[in-house]
Amino acid sequence: MVKDIKISARQFAILVILFSIGTTILVIPGVMAQEVKQDAWIAAVIGTGIGLL
Repeated sequence: MVKDIKISARQFAILVILFSIGTTILVIPGVMAQEVKQDAWIAAVIGTGIGLL
């Protein structure tokens, strides 16, 4: 087995960013739909608009 494998700071940053985005995509819609119930689509549109700004 190969030992002493290290990742660069850039690779670590990319890994953390992609993990955060992936987790957010999976978790936030469920929490949001639970809070706003039938108006989840309105909250999603508003959230997307704010996110794009």
